[in-house]
Amino acid sequence: MENKRPRYRPRRIFEKAQREIVECDFTNCPHCGAELKPRPTWHVRKTVQTLQGPVFVAGKTKECVNPACKYYGEH
Repeated sequence: MENKRPRYRPRRIFEKAQREIVECDFTNCPHCGAELKPRPTWHVRKTVQTLQGPVFVAGKTKECVNPACKYYGEH
């Protein structure tokens, strides 16, 4: 059996890509009604190729601050 080599994926860097940062619209937890606080890191980030050029898209999430909530600390 022939050993397959792993695929080569070049690392592409788009320095002049337009940036789109999408933030969570919710202010209160949909489960318990407590306040949501912004998380320090991006939940998702990706560079997307469009016909107008590359676009860097990132999504910032929030988390519930109520320790009694079932979804406490989750995105």
